[in-house]
Amino acid sequence: MQTLDPNYFREGTTSSRPPYFDGTNYAHWKVRMKFYIRAQNRFLWDAIENGYTSPG
Repeated sequence: MQTLDPNYFREGTTSSRPPYFDGTNYAHWKVRMKFYIRAQNRFLWDAIENGYTSPG
């Protein structure tokens, strides 16, 4: 019987689960997290980069 690697479930390839950071390869994780956040809401990423601005 084949066993699954426990790391397999840490992060999904869908947009519903953010990339998992295990403490290594920060540069790669950072890019993936940016794309994840932008896929959720592009205005959210703008707020992270530029700070929140109240509408109106």
